[in-house]
Amino acid sequence: MHSCKDPETQRTLMEIIQETTNRLNQLQKQESSNEVQIRQIEGQINAEQMKGQLLELRRSHARTEALTQGEAEALRVSAFLSHLGEEMAIADKLLIFNALRKQDAIEALSQGNAQLYFTPAEVDLSIETRS
Repeated sequence: MHSCKDPETQRTLMEIIQETTNRLNQLQKQESSNEVQIRQIEGQINAEQMKGQLLELRRSHARTEALTQGEAEALRVSAFLSHLGEEMAIADKLLIFNALRKQDAIEALSQGNAQLYFTPAEVDLSIETRS
C-alpha cells in the first residue's frame, strides 16, 4: 500500500484535485455563461412583448382616429344632403354631391404633379358632324 507521503501518490492526488478543480471551474463558468444568455433572452422577450403592445396601441389609435374621421365625414355629408331640401330626390342630391366631390378631387390633383386622364364617358364627350 502506498502512503500519502509517497511522491507518486501525492502527484496523482494533486492531479486528481487539479482536474476536479478545473472541472468545477468550467462548470461554474458554463453556468455563469448560461445565466447571462438566459438574461439576454429574457430581455429580448420583454422587448418583443413591449413592441407588440406598442403596435397594438398604435392600431387601436389608428382605428379610433379612422372611426372619428368617418363619423365626422358622415355628419358633413348628412348636413349637406339635408340642406338641399326635402323637395329634391335623394338621387339628385347624390348626383350634386358626387359632382362636387369630383371637383374637389380634380382640384387636389391639380395642386401636385399627378397626371389625370379622362375617358370619353367621364367627360361626357359628344362629337357632332356638320355637313
